[in-house]
Amino acid sequence: MDRIDRISSFSLPGRNLLLIVFALFLWAGKGVGQSPEDRNAIANRLEEEGIVAWQEGRHEEGAERIEAAIERDPTDPRRALKYGSLLMVRGQQLLQEGNTEAAALTLEESEIQLTAAVRLAEGMSGYRPVAGEGFFLLGEIAYYARKNEERAIKFYQSAARRLPGDQRVVQALARLGADPDPPIDPEPIPRVEIGVANSVVIEDHRLRLVNEDSNQRIAVKEYLPLGETMENWSVLFARREHRQFASPRTFADLLARKAADQGCRILKTSSGPGDAASVAFVIHSPRSRLSEVNVWNLYVEGGTLISEQFARRVRGDHHMRKADSIGAGKASDWISALQARRRIGESRSNAIAEAAP
Repeated sequence: MDRIDRISSFSLPGRNLLLIVFALFLWAGKGVGQSPEDRNAIANRLEEEGIVAWQEGRHEEGAERIEAAIERDPTDPRRALKYGSLLMVRGQQLLQEGNTEAAALTLEESEIQLTAAVRLAEGMSGYRPVAGEGFFLLGEIAYYARKNEERAIKFYQSAARRLPGDQRVVQALARLGADPDPPIDPEPIPRVEIGVANSVVIEDHRLRLVNEDSNQRIAVKEYLPLGETMENWSVLFARREHRQFASPRTFADLLARKAADQGCRILKTSSGPGDAASVAFVIHSPRSRLSEVNVWNLYVEGGTLISEQFARRVRGDHHMRKADSIGAGKASDWISALQARRRIGESRSNAIAEAAP
């Protein structure tokens, strides 16, 4: 079953769509699956074998191995970037050979992989150049293959913000008569309030505490809009204290892998600030005409692993397209809001501690 079929056939459960990660809540650190090091080693081997096969002209075999590497390690944007660049070169070759139909399909897949690489790399510590390279290659496709100069300029300018001084980008913008040094847009300040009458506000969503549960493995607080239930909610915020400790990055890696295994589309991963990690993804259920956009922020508080989840459901016609659009536009903002919520909480705790006699 290919990736598209897997997404189309996935059915979302009624009470909480994220039963796919319920095993993570119960996880006691007893060697669930392979270690990140083992998975990375296998993914690296598959990727290397795929690249060799691709370069020797065995494109189908190479694609299968590279895609298997990405599926095994979906949180490294460099894999999608490499695959996207190979597809771009192959698409150019097919165009030169006059095989326009195959070239169009190959270049479309290249754009998908490069876009995935950019989305993953954005916000990840140390991966800004990867995002810049992805934007540059998208600009090359837009200019040379799509003949869309306006779109190419936007991609090149996005690349210039992340690859300052890169002569390829500078020359590409100069060729189009565009500004080679576009201004960097300031990051929006997320609106976050906490501790207001057992409620939480993230951006324009005010959510009230509706459920508390605690057992030997996890303590959970769940917040919903007024009047909504756990069976039928549109927006959700949940805070979990995990009894069994795992580092935020290990947990985020597991969460992203489990989500990808279930057909979710990973939108973004990021690290920081400090010992923290974040994941954003979208999951679709065509059968239920329902999609869900999720962002998770994970950090350590007093030696306890904390995971915060913010989710939004989309129902009805065109729910998949709407959810993808919301996720692409809002995932970064929501991650910033959760991170800001954590920093606000830390500041208040520090102020209280400093004021204590």
